[in-house]
Amino acid sequence: MTGYGSKVALALAAVVMMGCAAQTRMGSLSQYDAEYQPWASAESVSSVQFQRQGSSEGNLTQCVAEVVSNQGETLTDSSGSFFGAYTGNYYNVERNTSVAGGSVIEHAVPDSSAVVASGSTRYSAGALVERSVRFKLTAKQSEAARSYRYSSIGQAQLNSGVVANTGYGPVGAFQGANPDLALQALAAVTDNIETCLAR
Repeated sequence: MTGYGSKVALALAAVVMMGCAAQTRMGSLSQYDAEYQPWASAESVSSVQFQRQGSSEGNLTQCVAEVVSNQGETLTDSSGSFFGAYTGNYYNVERNTSVAGGSVIEHAVPDSSAVVASGSTRYSAGALVERSVRFKLTAKQSEAARSYRYSSIGQAQLNSGVVANTGYGPVGAFQGANPDLALQALAAVTDNIETCLAR
């Protein structure tokens, strides 16, 4: 191989390696009790569990219903926008898609020691990027602790700008997908339920 050819090969190898490195699991996720599944050339977060110690006199089902929201979202993009061929003017064509919500409580045992709920929460990944995270929550109360397991986790950007908004998809476990912020948002839901239980 010529000197030029070897340089090109090395450059291509470096690009491939950088691409692979960018898709590795984010290091800060090690603080979470999370499970992962393959997604394309990377991984996505399939579930996460939080434990909260201590007994509680509060009603778990009532607090989950009070804190968790499942009102649906409106997802927006302006991918149909264009410059007029003759006028040179920019025409902003905004498209909105409504994603339906539903009931929060899917199942609850009579003594309120376990409840299954569906909902969504939001987080900001910058001044112009806000995402919705939807989930299924299974919360269980024991004598000395509570467990909160979030599964069926997906996220969508509320406004994707000129890029077509493809709706909810897996939460990638790599840096660019902001999985740390998504899991922080779920931890905040858990903390709010705990605050309700302590009242």
